[in-house]
Amino acid sequence: MSIGKKDLEFPNLEDFFLEKVRNGVIVKYVDIIFGKYFLYILTPQNILYPCVIYNHIMQQNEYVKHSKPLIHFCKCNRLWSVYDKNATFLKAKIPYNNSFDFQVGGGRNNSNKLFYNVELPFCNECIKIYERLFLKFHVNEHFELWNNIFLTKNVIELEKKAIEYAINLDSNFLSMDVDINDGYFYLRRKA
Repeated sequence: MSIGKKDLEFPNLEDFFLEKVRNGVIVKYVDIIFGKYFLYILTPQNILYPCVIYNHIMQQNEYVKHSKPLIHFCKCNRLWSVYDKNATFLKAKIPYNNSFDFQVGGGRNNSNKLFYNVELPFCNECIKIYERLFLKFHVNEHFELWNNIFLTKNVIELEKKAIEYAINLDSNFLSMDVDINDGYFYLRRKA
């Protein structure tokens, strides 16, 4: 059986990456960039997409207390209390709907519980930050939470400066300029 040229075609790396991140990727395997207020995932083509971070593995006692993990979409204190860039229990996701997978670790005597396509609650601190910027918190069915960011020039400028600062501090990246187009931030390497 011969393999035709059509069978050898693969999607480009950017498309493959975006497909994976829309389902959620463990934080230690992606580059997370922090803006002034919001969180971004850096793609292979140097595009920053707004993202959310959530705890996809809960301990049994935490599950009994809270029932579901919280979705973090801003740089809030609750996120900083659990964030570890090498964590395997945190996932980053470019959400296109409020549908998340998570598991509850049962420990030695209990089995793990797996949950698929569950609607998760938003972090109250993140909502307060968002409402301070935009007055009203509303998410439609396609999870277009960040539309307001790109309509507000002041927030765009604050985000751009914070992103440039974060990238210039991170030794994994060269110094880059931040530009905006199509509702996403683009990074250009400085000469």
